[in-house]
Amino acid sequence: METTEDPLLRRVPRWVVALVVLAVGASLAPAGGAVAAAEVRAITLPVQADQAGKVRWTDTYGAPRGGGRSHVGVDMMGVKMVPLVAVRAGTIVWGKFDDAGGNYVRMRDDEGWEYQYIHLNNDNPNSDDGKASCEEAFSAKICATVGANGRLAIGTRVAEGELIGYLGDSGNAESTSPHLHFEVYRPNGAGGVEPINPTPSVDAALAKLKGSPPPAGPVAAAPKPPAAPPPVAAPGQPGFADHLWFQVAGRLPTAAERSAFDTDTAANGLWPAVAARVGETSNAATVDRLYHAFFLRHPDTDGLRYWVGMRGSGQSVQKVADSFAASDEFRLRYPGTDFGAFIDQIYRNVLGRDPDATGRDYWLAQLANRKVTRGTIVASFSESQEMRNLTGWRNELAALQLVHAGAAPTAEDEARWNGLRQTSSLPDAIASWYAS
Repeated sequence: METTEDPLLRRVPRWVVALVVLAVGASLAPAGGAVAAAEVRAITLPVQADQAGKVRWTDTYGAPRGGGRSHVGVDMMGVKMVPLVAVRAGTIVWGKFDDAGGNYVRMRDDEGWEYQYIHLNNDNPNSDDGKASCEEAFSAKICATVGANGRLAIGTRVAEGELIGYLGDSGNAESTSPHLHFEVYRPNGAGGVEPINPTPSVDAALAKLKGSPPPAGPVAAAPKPPAAPPPVAAPGQPGFADHLWFQVAGRLPTAAERSAFDTDTAANGLWPAVAARVGETSNAATVDRLYHAFFLRHPDTDGLRYWVGMRGSGQSVQKVADSFAASDEFRLRYPGTDFGAFIDQIYRNVLGRDPDATGRDYWLAQLANRKVTRGTIVASFSESQEMRNLTGWRNELAALQLVHAGAAPTAEDEARWNGLRQTSSLPDAIASWYAS
Protein backbone atom coordinates (compact mmCIF):
# COMPACT_ATOMS: atom_id res chain seq x y z
CA MET A 1 0.00 0.00 0.00
CA GLU A 2 1.33 3.41 -0.93
CA THR A 3 1.55 6.24 1.58
CA THR A 4 1.16 9.93 0.77
CA GLU A 5 4.17 11.08 2.78
CA ASP A 6 7.65 10.15 1.64
CA PRO A 7 9.79 9.14 4.64
CA LEU A 8 12.80 10.92 3.19
CA LEU A 9 10.97 14.23 3.78
CA ARG A 10 11.34 13.70 7.50
CA ARG A 11 15.12 13.57 7.18
CA VAL A 12 16.23 16.29 4.77
CA PRO A 13 14.78 19.61 3.60
CA ARG A 14 12.18 19.48 0.87
CA TRP A 15 14.37 21.33 -1.60
CA VAL A 16 16.92 18.53 -1.27
CA VAL A 17 14.23 15.93 -1.94
CA ALA A 18 13.15 17.85 -5.01
CA LEU A 19 16.67 17.69 -6.39
CA VAL A 20 16.87 13.97 -5.67
CA VAL A 21 13.57 13.31 -7.40
CA LEU A 22 14.39 15.44 -10.44
CA ALA A 23 18.04 14.58 -10.89
CA VAL A 24 18.47 11.33 -8.97
CA GLY A 25 22.19 11.78 -8.78
CA ALA A 26 24.73 11.98 -6.01
CA SER A 27 22.65 12.71 -2.93
CA LEU A 28 23.07 15.65 -0.60
CA ALA A 29 24.12 15.45 3.00
CA PRO A 30 21.45 16.73 5.41
CA ALA A 31 21.49 20.53 5.48
CA GLY A 32 23.89 21.88 8.05
CA GLY A 33 25.12 18.40 8.96
CA ALA A 34 28.77 17.46 8.91
CA VAL A 35 29.84 14.31 7.10
CA ALA A 36 29.81 11.48 9.60
CA ALA A 37 33.01 9.69 10.51
CA ALA A 38 33.82 6.58 8.52
CA GLU A 39 32.88 3.24 10.09
CA VAL A 40 32.16 -0.27 8.91
CA ARG A 41 28.60 -1.57 8.79
CA ALA A 42 28.36 -5.35 8.38
CA ILE A 43 26.49 -5.79 5.10
CA THR A 44 26.22 -8.10 2.14
CA LEU A 45 27.83 -6.74 -1.02
CA PRO A 46 25.11 -4.77 -2.87
CA VAL A 47 26.10 -6.57 -6.09
CA GLN A 48 25.02 -10.19 -6.53
CA ALA A 49 27.90 -12.38 -5.37
CA ASP A 50 28.70 -14.14 -8.64
CA GLN A 51 28.78 -10.74 -10.43
CA ALA A 52 31.24 -9.07 -8.04
CA GLY A 53 34.03 -9.24 -10.60
CA LYS A 54 32.07 -6.96 -12.93
CA VAL A 55 32.19 -3.89 -10.67
CA ARG A 56 34.97 -1.68 -9.29
CA TRP A 57 35.08 1.37 -7.06
CA THR A 58 37.32 3.84 -5.27
CA ASP A 59 36.70 5.96 -2.19
CA THR A 60 35.34 9.34 -3.32
CA TYR A 61 33.21 9.99 -0.24
CA GLY A 62 33.16 13.68 0.67
CA ALA A 63 34.49 14.77 -2.72
CA PRO A 64 33.06 18.14 -3.82
CA ARG A 65 30.21 18.21 -6.30
CA GLY A 66 28.58 21.11 -8.10
CA GLY A 67 26.37 23.53 -6.18
CA GLY A 68 28.26 23.13 -2.92
CA ARG A 69 27.33 19.48 -2.56
CA SER A 70 29.52 16.71 -1.17
CA HIS A 71 29.55 13.14 -2.47
CA VAL A 72 27.95 10.97 0.22
CA GLY A 73 28.08 7.61 -1.57
CA VAL A 74 30.37 5.21 -3.34
CA ASP A 75 30.14 4.85 -7.13
CA MET A 76 30.39 1.18 -8.05
CA MET A 77 31.26 1.19 -11.74
CA GLY A 78 30.16 -1.76 -13.85
CA VAL A 79 28.01 -2.88 -16.75
CA LYS A 80 24.28 -2.54 -17.21
CA MET A 81 21.99 -5.20 -15.77
CA VAL A 82 24.39 -6.45 -13.08
CA PRO A 83 21.96 -7.72 -10.40
CA LEU A 84 21.80 -5.68 -7.19
CA VAL A 85 20.73 -7.17 -3.87
CA ALA A 86 19.55 -6.02 -0.46
CA VAL A 87 22.54 -5.58 1.83
CA ARG A 88 20.48 -6.35 4.94
CA ALA A 89 16.98 -7.63 5.68
CA GLY A 90 14.50 -4.78 5.90
CA THR A 91 11.76 -2.82 4.16
CA ILE A 92 11.49 -0.46 1.22
CA VAL A 93 10.99 3.13 2.42
CA TRP A 94 11.37 5.17 -0.75
CA GLY A 95 11.89 4.76 -4.46
CA LYS A 96 10.54 5.33 -7.92
CA PHE A 97 10.31 3.73 -11.35
CA ASP A 98 10.94 6.64 -13.70
CA ASP A 99 13.04 5.88 -16.79
CA ALA A 100 13.20 9.57 -17.70
CA GLY A 101 14.04 10.98 -14.28
CA GLY A 102 15.91 8.04 -12.82
CA ASN A 103 15.23 4.72 -11.10
CA TYR A 104 16.21 4.32 -7.46
CA VAL A 105 15.25 2.60 -4.22
CA ARG A 106 15.92 3.16 -0.55
CA MET A 107 15.55 0.53 2.18
CA ARG A 108 15.73 0.48 5.99
CA ASP A 109 17.04 -2.51 7.91
CA ASP A 110 15.65 -3.88 11.15
CA GLU A 111 18.07 -1.77 13.22
CA GLY A 112 17.11 1.52 11.59
CA TRP A 113 20.05 1.83 9.17
CA GLU A 114 19.16 2.92 5.64
CA TYR A 115 20.69 2.14 2.25
CA GLN A 116 20.06 3.93 -1.05
CA TYR A 117 20.58 2.57 -4.56
CA ILE A 118 20.67 5.18 -7.35
CA HIS A 119 21.03 5.05 -11.17
CA LEU A 120 19.28 1.69 -11.60
CA ASN A 121 18.89 0.54 -15.19
CA ASN A 122 16.48 2.37 -17.51
CA ASP A 123 17.39 0.83 -20.88
CA ASN A 124 16.33 -2.15 -22.92
CA PRO A 125 19.10 -4.75 -23.41
CA ASN A 126 21.99 -3.66 -25.65
CA SER A 127 20.65 -0.13 -25.96
CA ASP A 128 20.61 3.30 -24.33
CA ASP A 129 16.99 4.01 -25.19
CA GLY A 130 15.68 4.94 -21.74
CA LYS A 131 12.70 2.61 -22.24
CA ALA A 132 13.31 -0.26 -19.82
CA SER A 133 10.39 -2.21 -18.43
CA CYS A 134 10.04 -2.18 -14.67
CA GLU A 135 11.44 -5.73 -14.53
CA GLU A 136 14.60 -4.45 -16.23
CA ALA A 137 15.08 -1.90 -13.44
CA PHE A 138 13.74 -3.62 -10.32
CA SER A 139 12.93 -7.14 -9.16
CA ALA A 140 9.52 -8.57 -10.07
CA LYS A 141 8.55 -8.42 -6.40
CA ILE A 142 9.21 -4.68 -6.22
CA CYS A 143 7.61 -4.04 -9.61
CA ALA A 144 4.41 -5.59 -8.33
CA THR A 145 4.17 -2.71 -5.82
CA VAL A 146 4.68 0.20 -8.23
CA GLY A 147 1.82 2.70 -8.17
CA ALA A 148 0.35 4.68 -11.05
CA ASN A 149 2.74 7.56 -10.28
CA GLY A 150 5.77 5.26 -10.40
CA ARG A 151 6.34 5.33 -6.64
CA LEU A 152 7.41 2.08 -4.99
CA ALA A 153 5.09 0.99 -2.20
CA ILE A 154 6.51 1.64 1.25
CA GLY A 155 6.82 -1.35 3.55
CA THR A 156 7.71 -4.11 1.07
CA ARG A 157 9.84 -6.64 2.93
CA VAL A 158 13.15 -7.83 1.44
CA ALA A 159 15.58 -10.46 2.71
CA GLU A 160 19.31 -9.92 2.94
CA GLY A 161 20.79 -10.84 -0.43
CA GLU A 162 17.43 -10.71 -2.21
CA LEU A 163 17.39 -9.30 -5.73
CA ILE A 164 16.07 -5.73 -5.76
CA GLY A 165 17.21 -4.25 -9.09
CA TYR A 166 19.84 -3.84 -11.79
CA LEU A 167 22.81 -1.55 -12.27
CA GLY A 168 22.43 1.15 -14.92
CA ASP A 169 22.92 4.81 -15.80
CA SER A 170 19.54 6.42 -15.17
CA GLY A 171 19.00 9.93 -13.86
CA ASN A 172 21.94 12.30 -14.18
CA ALA A 173 24.29 9.38 -14.89
CA GLU A 174 23.21 9.17 -18.54
CA SER A 175 26.38 10.97 -19.60
CA THR A 176 28.63 8.75 -17.46
CA SER A 177 29.52 5.06 -17.42
CA PRO A 178 26.95 2.74 -15.83
CA HIS A 179 27.31 2.50 -12.07
CA LEU A 180 25.51 2.03 -8.79
CA HIS A 181 25.64 5.08 -6.53
CA PHE A 182 25.30 3.43 -3.12
CA GLU A 183 24.71 5.24 0.18
CA VAL A 184 24.60 4.13 3.81
CA TYR A 185 22.85 6.04 6.62
CA ARG A 186 23.04 5.28 10.33
CA PRO A 187 20.43 6.22 12.96
CA ASN A 188 21.31 9.52 14.68
CA GLY A 189 19.46 8.83 17.91
CA ALA A 190 16.96 11.62 17.29
CA GLY A 191 14.59 9.79 14.95
CA GLY A 192 16.54 10.56 11.80
CA VAL A 193 19.60 9.25 9.99
CA GLU A 194 22.98 10.61 8.91
CA PRO A 195 25.33 9.42 6.16
CA ILE A 196 28.51 7.47 6.71
CA ASN A 197 31.19 6.63 4.19
CA PRO A 198 29.92 3.39 2.61
CA THR A 199 33.26 2.47 1.03
CA PRO A 200 34.76 0.67 4.08
CA SER A 201 31.56 -1.34 4.46
CA VAL A 202 31.55 -2.32 0.78
CA ASP A 203 35.26 -3.17 0.95
CA ALA A 204 34.63 -5.39 3.97
CA ALA A 205 31.70 -7.12 2.24
CA LEU A 206 33.89 -7.91 -0.77
CA ALA A 207 36.73 -9.18 1.44
CA LYS A 208 34.31 -11.48 3.24
CA LEU A 209 32.98 -12.73 -0.08
CA LYS A 210 36.47 -13.50 -1.38
CA GLY A 211 37.22 -15.38 1.80
CA SER A 212 34.39 -17.82 1.10
CA PRO A 213 33.58 -17.73 -2.64
CA PRO A 214 30.10 -18.81 -3.74
CA PRO A 215 29.63 -21.94 -5.82
CA ALA A 216 29.55 -21.75 -9.60
CA GLY A 217 26.32 -20.67 -11.20
CA PRO A 218 23.76 -18.01 -10.33
CA VAL A 219 23.52 -16.91 -6.71
CA ALA A 220 20.46 -15.69 -4.87
CA ALA A 221 19.36 -14.71 -1.41
CA ALA A 222 18.60 -17.50 1.02
CA PRO A 223 19.89 -18.91 4.27
CA LYS A 224 22.97 -21.03 3.70
CA PRO A 225 22.54 -24.80 3.76
CA PRO A 226 24.29 -26.71 6.55
CA ALA A 227 28.05 -26.24 6.38
CA ALA A 228 28.78 -29.97 6.27
CA PRO A 229 26.63 -32.89 5.16
CA PRO A 230 25.95 -35.83 7.45
CA PRO A 231 28.20 -38.88 7.06
CA VAL A 232 27.64 -40.82 3.85
CA ALA A 233 25.66 -43.97 4.56
CA ALA A 234 24.77 -46.76 2.17
CA PRO A 235 21.17 -47.93 1.78
CA GLY A 236 20.11 -49.97 4.76
CA GLN A 237 22.85 -48.64 7.02
CA PRO A 238 22.25 -46.42 10.08
CA GLY A 239 22.17 -42.79 9.02
CA PHE A 240 21.01 -43.49 5.47
CA ALA A 241 17.82 -41.46 5.94
CA ASP A 242 19.87 -38.40 6.94
CA HIS A 243 22.13 -38.86 3.91
CA LEU A 244 19.16 -39.36 1.57
CA TRP A 245 17.30 -36.26 2.78
CA PHE A 246 20.36 -34.03 2.72
CA GLN A 247 21.13 -34.94 -0.89
CA VAL A 248 17.63 -34.74 -2.38
CA ALA A 249 15.97 -32.17 -0.09
CA GLY A 250 18.94 -30.04 0.99
CA ARG A 251 18.25 -30.54 4.68
CA LEU A 252 18.02 -33.20 7.37
CA PRO A 253 14.71 -35.01 7.87
CA THR A 254 12.41 -34.14 10.71
CA ALA A 255 11.74 -36.78 13.32
CA ALA A 256 8.36 -37.41 11.71
CA GLU A 257 9.91 -37.80 8.24
CA ARG A 258 12.55 -40.18 9.54
CA SER A 259 9.92 -42.26 11.29
CA ALA A 260 7.74 -42.33 8.15
CA PHE A 261 10.72 -43.49 6.07
CA ASP A 262 11.45 -46.32 8.51
CA THR A 263 7.81 -47.35 8.50
CA ASP A 264 7.65 -47.23 4.70
CA THR A 265 10.82 -49.30 4.45
CA ALA A 266 9.51 -51.93 6.84
CA ALA A 267 6.14 -52.17 5.09
CA ASN A 268 7.12 -51.91 1.42
CA GLY A 269 10.86 -52.47 1.18
CA LEU A 270 13.88 -50.18 0.93
CA TRP A 271 13.81 -49.36 -2.77
CA PRO A 272 10.13 -48.32 -2.90
CA ALA A 273 10.80 -46.09 0.11
CA VAL A 274 13.78 -44.49 -1.63
CA ALA A 275 11.80 -44.13 -4.87
CA ALA A 276 9.13 -42.14 -3.07
CA ARG A 277 11.80 -39.61 -1.99
CA VAL A 278 13.70 -39.15 -5.27
CA GLY A 279 10.69 -38.67 -7.55
CA GLU A 280 9.59 -35.58 -9.48
CA THR A 281 8.53 -33.63 -6.38
CA SER A 282 11.94 -33.75 -4.66
CA ASN A 283 13.98 -30.56 -4.47
CA ALA A 284 16.74 -32.16 -6.53
CA ALA A 285 14.29 -33.07 -9.31
CA THR A 286 12.82 -29.56 -9.22
CA VAL A 287 16.24 -27.93 -9.56
CA ASP A 288 17.15 -30.24 -12.42
CA ARG A 289 13.96 -29.20 -14.25
CA LEU A 290 14.76 -25.52 -13.70
CA TYR A 291 18.22 -25.97 -15.22
CA HIS A 292 16.70 -27.63 -18.26
CA ALA A 293 13.99 -25.00 -18.63
CA PHE A 294 16.30 -21.99 -18.22
CA PHE A 295 19.57 -23.25 -19.70
CA LEU A 296 18.71 -26.40 -21.72
CA ARG A 297 21.43 -28.39 -19.96
CA HIS A 298 22.21 -30.62 -17.03
CA PRO A 299 23.26 -28.81 -13.87
CA ASP A 300 26.88 -29.07 -12.84
CA THR A 301 27.42 -30.82 -9.50
CA ASP A 302 28.22 -27.66 -7.54
CA GLY A 303 25.21 -25.82 -8.95
CA LEU A 304 22.84 -28.72 -8.35
CA ARG A 305 23.95 -29.23 -4.75
CA TYR A 306 23.93 -25.50 -4.02
CA TRP A 307 20.39 -24.90 -5.27
CA VAL A 308 19.05 -28.04 -3.61
CA GLY A 309 20.47 -26.59 -0.41
CA MET A 310 18.77 -23.28 -1.09
CA ARG A 311 15.46 -25.04 -1.59
CA GLY A 312 16.03 -27.00 1.59
CA SER A 313 16.68 -23.81 3.54
CA GLY A 314 13.35 -22.37 2.47
CA GLN A 315 13.89 -20.61 -0.86
CA SER A 316 10.86 -20.89 -3.12
CA VAL A 317 10.93 -22.16 -6.70
CA GLN A 318 10.07 -18.62 -7.84
CA LYS A 319 13.04 -17.09 -6.03
CA VAL A 320 15.39 -19.63 -7.57
CA ALA A 321 13.81 -18.86 -10.95
CA ASP A 322 14.32 -15.10 -10.44
CA SER A 323 18.01 -15.71 -9.85
CA PHE A 324 18.32 -17.93 -12.91
CA ALA A 325 16.52 -15.29 -15.00
CA ALA A 326 19.02 -12.66 -13.79
CA SER A 327 22.01 -14.74 -14.90
CA ASP A 328 24.13 -13.90 -17.93
CA GLU A 329 23.53 -17.37 -19.33
CA PHE A 330 19.76 -16.82 -19.49
CA ARG A 331 20.09 -13.29 -20.89
CA LEU A 332 22.43 -14.49 -23.62
CA ARG A 333 20.04 -17.31 -24.54
CA TYR A 334 17.03 -14.96 -24.68
CA PRO A 335 18.53 -11.57 -25.57
CA GLY A 336 15.62 -10.00 -27.45
CA THR A 337 12.96 -7.71 -26.13
CA ASP A 338 10.09 -8.97 -28.30
CA PHE A 339 7.61 -10.77 -26.05
CA GLY A 340 6.14 -12.84 -28.85
CA ALA A 341 9.50 -14.18 -29.97
CA PHE A 342 10.39 -14.97 -26.37
CA ILE A 343 7.17 -16.94 -25.80
CA ASP A 344 7.65 -18.89 -29.03
CA GLN A 345 11.23 -19.76 -28.11
CA ILE A 346 10.28 -20.88 -24.60
CA TYR A 347 7.60 -23.23 -25.92
CA ARG A 348 10.02 -24.75 -28.44
CA ASN A 349 13.03 -24.99 -26.14
CA VAL A 350 11.27 -26.16 -22.99
CA LEU A 351 8.28 -28.14 -24.23
CA GLY A 352 9.58 -29.06 -27.68
CA ARG A 353 6.56 -27.75 -29.55
CA ASP A 354 5.04 -24.64 -31.03
CA PRO A 355 2.75 -22.69 -28.71
CA ASP A 356 -0.98 -23.18 -28.89
CA ALA A 357 -2.82 -19.95 -29.66
CA THR A 358 -4.64 -19.81 -26.32
CA GLY A 359 -1.51 -20.32 -24.27
CA ARG A 360 0.51 -17.85 -26.30
CA ASP A 361 -2.13 -15.14 -26.02
CA TYR A 362 -2.43 -15.70 -22.29
CA TRP A 363 1.30 -15.30 -21.58
CA LEU A 364 1.61 -12.31 -23.91
CA ALA A 365 -1.19 -10.55 -22.04
CA GLN A 366 0.41 -11.34 -18.70
CA LEU A 367 3.74 -9.93 -19.86
CA ALA A 368 2.23 -6.86 -21.46
CA ASN A 369 0.32 -6.04 -18.26
CA ARG A 370 3.47 -6.67 -16.17
CA LYS A 371 1.70 -9.31 -14.13
CA VAL A 372 4.55 -11.78 -14.64
CA THR A 373 8.24 -11.70 -15.51
CA ARG A 374 10.11 -13.86 -17.96
CA GLY A 375 11.45 -15.83 -15.03
CA THR A 376 7.92 -16.43 -13.75
CA ILE A 377 6.89 -17.84 -17.12
CA VAL A 378 9.84 -20.22 -17.37
CA ALA A 379 9.26 -21.40 -13.80
CA SER A 380 5.60 -22.05 -14.62
CA PHE A 381 6.62 -24.12 -17.63
CA SER A 382 9.18 -25.99 -15.52
CA GLU A 383 6.62 -27.00 -12.91
CA SER A 384 3.91 -27.94 -15.42
CA GLN A 385 2.83 -31.54 -15.76
CA GLU A 386 3.76 -31.43 -19.45
CA MET A 387 7.36 -30.59 -18.52
CA ARG A 388 7.41 -33.26 -15.81
CA ASN A 389 6.23 -35.85 -18.31
CA LEU A 390 9.00 -34.86 -20.71
CA THR A 391 11.87 -34.83 -18.22
CA GLY A 392 10.68 -37.16 -15.46
CA TRP A 393 13.34 -39.83 -15.90
CA ARG A 394 16.24 -37.41 -15.96
CA ASN A 395 14.83 -35.57 -12.92
CA GLU A 396 14.70 -38.84 -10.98
CA LEU A 397 18.28 -39.56 -11.98
CA ALA A 398 19.52 -36.14 -10.85
CA ALA A 399 18.16 -36.84 -7.37
CA LEU A 400 19.28 -40.47 -7.29
CA GLN A 401 22.83 -39.76 -8.46
CA LEU A 402 23.31 -37.21 -5.69
CA VAL A 403 22.42 -39.94 -3.20
CA HIS A 404 24.41 -42.65 -4.95
CA ALA A 405 27.54 -40.76 -6.04
CA GLY A 406 27.26 -37.23 -4.64
CA ALA A 407 27.38 -35.82 -8.17
CA ALA A 408 25.19 -34.63 -11.01
CA PRO A 409 24.56 -37.29 -13.68
CA THR A 410 26.62 -37.44 -16.84
CA ALA A 411 25.29 -38.00 -20.35
CA GLU A 412 26.41 -41.63 -20.06
CA ASP A 413 24.51 -41.95 -16.78
CA GLU A 414 21.38 -40.61 -18.43
CA ALA A 415 21.60 -43.03 -21.36
CA ARG A 416 22.02 -45.99 -18.99
CA TRP A 417 19.19 -44.79 -16.74
CA ASN A 418 16.81 -44.35 -19.68
CA GLY A 419 17.54 -47.95 -20.68
CA LEU A 420 16.64 -49.16 -17.21
CA ARG A 421 13.46 -47.09 -17.00
CA GLN A 422 12.17 -48.35 -20.33
CA THR A 423 11.76 -51.80 -18.82
CA SER A 424 11.68 -51.23 -15.05
CA SER A 425 9.66 -49.45 -12.41
CA LEU A 426 11.43 -46.73 -10.45
CA PRO A 427 12.08 -48.97 -7.39
CA ASP A 428 13.44 -51.78 -9.59
CA ALA A 429 15.59 -49.33 -11.58
CA ILE A 430 17.07 -47.95 -8.35
CA ALA A 431 17.87 -51.49 -7.17
CA SER A 432 19.62 -52.21 -10.49
CA TRP A 433 21.49 -48.91 -10.31
CA TYR A 434 22.93 -49.73 -6.91
CA ALA A 435 23.71 -53.33 -7.95
CA SER A 436 25.71 -52.30 -11.05
